[in-house]
Amino acid sequence: FEILGDISVKYGRYEEALKYYLKSYKINSKNLNALFKAGKVYLLFGDIDKAYDTFNKILKENQNHECKKIVECMEKVVDAINSYEDLNNGLTMIKKKDYISALKIFNKVLQIDENSDISYYYKSVIAEIFEEYKKALEYIDKSISIFNRSLYYAKKGDILYKLGDEGGAIEAYNKAIRLNPQNPYAYFGLAILYYRKGELEKSSNFFDKVLETYLEELSEEDISALNLYSLIGKAETTGISRYYYEAMKYVDNLINMENSSRWWYVKGYIYYKLGNYKDAYESFINALRVNPKDIDTLKSLAIVLEKSGKIDEAITTYTKILKIVNSLQFTCEIDNILEKLRNGKPTNLEIQSVLFDIPVMYHKPNITCFYASNLWKYMANNNPIGAYIYLSFIESYISLDEISQMVNDIKSKLSFEMYRYCELLDDYKSDESVLMQIKELLQKLGCML
Repeated sequence: FEILGDISVKYGRYEEALKYYLKSYKINSKNLNALFKAGKVYLLFGDIDKAYDTFNKILKENQNHECKKIVECMEKVVDAINSYEDLNNGLTMIKKKDYISALKIFNKVLQIDENSDISYYYKSVIAEIFEEYKKALEYIDKSISIFNRSLYYAKKGDILYKLGDEGGAIEAYNKAIRLNPQNPYAYFGLAILYYRKGELEKSSNFFDKVLETYLEELSEEDISALNLYSLIGKAETTGISRYYYEAMKYVDNLINMENSSRWWYVKGYIYYKLGNYKDAYESFINALRVNPKDIDTLKSLAIVLEKSGKIDEAITTYTKILKIVNSLQFTCEIDNILEKLRNGKPTNLEIQSVLFDIPVMYHKPNITCFYASNLWKYMANNNPIGAYIYLSFIESYISLDEISQMVNDIKSKLSFEMYRYCELLDDYKSDESVLMQIKELLQKLGCML
């Protein structure tokens, strides 16, 4: 019966082969080889559960059977998938600025899945927020060592720039773009880098790239923030004030999502650049309602008051700053400003561009894109079983009406790849054509590799 099964496989009659293998095992329960072949055929049918049960039955009889590697792979993937709720919770904690709780969650995920590259990415983001740039670089390099992803190189560029390695940052951003020409974070990083260098034409071109890039995977918050700063960048690299008016739409959207002092401050800055000191004043006041002791906002408010001719109010604001800050150097600076104002002399102060003080930018994908990146990662790392399981989860989360034929085609090919994987194990290499199909699928889903 086992020989009949082998012949049936050779001629592509897999259902018939499965019956023969199971019949062979039923006649002789010591024939684990026939049962292993049955398990491989289950994978060929895409029946992960029956394959898993079959392989476990073998391991009860022989703990060192070659199927042990396959079972361990299946269990690791399922454990990793179960940890994705924790990943979402960790991301929520970062948004709430509860960084320590977020860090604990990502460490918990790494205990379950030591190859969770996305957890190392977010640990890098947290270290960057705390300005521990060497630690941030260590974490992002760990992400890259697990999965060579465009997103991680863009973050590496951000960190290298903050470490003063301008050349390394440019190289990392360009690597990110080579891996994915649709990576807005890499273009944005280059735009800011060249803006701060004073190379405004280069900077303007990269801001254009950010504004031209569209990815469904980006959250509304990411899109608004990237577009907001890029439009401000276009205004300041071209001198065209119309870009400031366009930026206003995005800052209002961000304020509606999060009533933060940061977005009110940026709104005040835009009004200031447009010469609208009345609305700039109101925006800075709103920022101070959220964060009353923010020195940058108070200084900007004082500048607006001076330009509006409200010298006494400007003096009062600078005096308030002195009560908050105890630095000798800062006190001397404010005293000099106050002396000029009291003597009726202009300070000639301007508000520094918000492009010199951008908060840490990081990717906030939805759970489908978490799964999608791992679909690609497992297949790129020669593990079609992991890829198949993740593709099945993606199907359960989104409507695939328009690409259902492509998904079915990939699932069919992955089923064959799972069978081939079991045949070759350590010598298996992913089929390049299947990899390209998966890449095309993820692009259609708007997922950034």
